[in-house]
Amino acid sequence: MKSLYGLAALFIILLTFLLVRVYSYSAVQVSSQTSLSITPESQALIAISYGEAKTFTVTNHLDRLVTISGVYLIGEADSPIAASDGTESPYFLQPEASLTFTLTGASQELLGKELQLFASWEGGSTALRSALPAFKEDEPELAPEKQESEPAQSATPYEEATQHDEAP
Repeated sequence: MKSLYGLAALFIILLTFLLVRVYSYSAVQVSSQTSLSITPESQALIAISYGEAKTFTVTNHLDRLVTISGVYLIGEADSPIAASDGTESPYFLQPEASLTFTLTGASQELLGKELQLFASWEGGSTALRSALPAFKEDEPELAPEKQESEPAQSATPYEEATQHDEAP
């Protein structure tokens, strides 16, 4: 019987201990504030902005050197995009420096594709993805055509009747 009382006392002590632990977890509150800020792509820390005639510019808004190890169209990693100034990858961008790239191919072929850029800096790295916008197609100049004289407008039924009634 003493052992039964001892087990019951041990069970009550264990139950009390567990209840205190459960209460302490449910009473915890988080008091730190979080904020979410959405900025345009052109103002990001490593920004991509699109120009006319299938060009885009990458700008380093960080306070340290950024190395861009590759710029590709997703699905076409075997054909990297070269910088417009002729330099080859890797590209090094000082703080607030920019580098312009020119895409090749017809605007319709580029529509719906995504650009991927691999960048690294002291303390971090990223793989940026950006959807290509609809670029204005370069319109080829057409040779001027001879303008044909426009046919006379057909007469209204009243005018036709009047013309037939007149004597020559």
